[in-house]
Amino acid sequence: MSDAPRQLIDRYFDDELTPAEFAEFEEWLRASPDNAAMFASAAIFHDQLTTAMKARSALAAEEASTNSMSRVDDAESFPDAASDQDFRPTTRGAAFRRRAMVVAATSLAASLLVVLLFWRGVNENPAAAATAELDRLIAAAMDAKGRVYRLDVEEIHPAPARSDRKKSPEQNRPPKPPLDGATLSVDGANRFVLSHRLSDGQMLITGADGVTSWAVRPEGPVKVSSDPTHFQRDVPGHEHAMSLNHLDQALEQLRRAYEIQVLPTEDGEEVDEQHSEPIRLLVAIRRRGERGPRRVEISYGATSRELRQLRFVDMPYGPDRLTLRLTFVESKTFSDSYFRHESHHDGNRQVVGEP
Repeated sequence: MSDAPRQLIDRYFDDELTPAEFAEFEEWLRASPDNAAMFASAAIFHDQLTTAMKARSALAAEEASTNSMSRVDDAESFPDAASDQDFRPTTRGAAFRRRAMVVAATSLAASLLVVLLFWRGVNENPAAAATAELDRLIAAAMDAKGRVYRLDVEEIHPAPARSDRKKSPEQNRPPKPPLDGATLSVDGANRFVLSHRLSDGQMLITGADGVTSWAVRPEGPVKVSSDPTHFQRDVPGHEHAMSLNHLDQALEQLRRAYEIQVLPTEDGEEVDEQHSEPIRLLVAIRRRGERGPRRVEISYGATSRELRQLRFVDMPYGPDRLTLRLTFVESKTFSDSYFRHESHHDGNRQVVGEP
């Protein structure tokens, strides 16, 4: 942890942890039983101290009331003894001390039970822990703006040949452009630019500015649609609500249709040197009967939850299936004009509208 464990534990009990520090504290707590034992010891001490302070305050008030009543009674019956009453233990005071001890013991047992249940819940229910981790990734993806990714194709599995009567709608459409080496820039909802390099070296660029979508091909007119999703067809995953220009929505789909687990990376010690934090791996396996890639692997910063790489196995792309990597390149501040088609072609190009 960035601070000494004891300091973060103390701040946890004082409700002073920031959301980032709380996430870091959870990571530290989950890392080993020794860390959990340290937290349990601190929780017990904290509870004992709180209980003792409350009992002492209540006992002082009780004894003050009892001594006051005793002095009044003794002053009436034995005037000379009233000054000595403060030094005499009372039956009510002793009884109150016994009750305070019982309360402290009960509170101690309750604290132990809470700590044990928390530790068991974190470590014996990996599915729940993985879902909670996915929720954090979704929240981080929703907050992330201005990011550039590179797409790399590891494998292509062409669709099997079929008769004309059995062709899917995708097979009747023009072939999709190649994805290997493509660049995807995203910034908020429905703002993206996807740049493909075609086999002849020319560029095909599609995008959306949040209001309209467009396609700039090497030749012919620039096409523009008032539907901001119209030209998402070339973005992988759009067929199954996992479009890569909406990573938060793609991650939401994992929660609905996939079995999720969080794993260490292969060597268990990989560190993102640029961001000085460990890298963790979340793996999602598609449930039977659901649609989408067969397997999704997400590498991300253990503390920041920033996505570093997503790997899709059997990702639908037209009639084919791909093994595809989406790798984070950089964070970037984009101007609004970058997501408009005018920034990606010269002023002499004809512009035509599509439905």
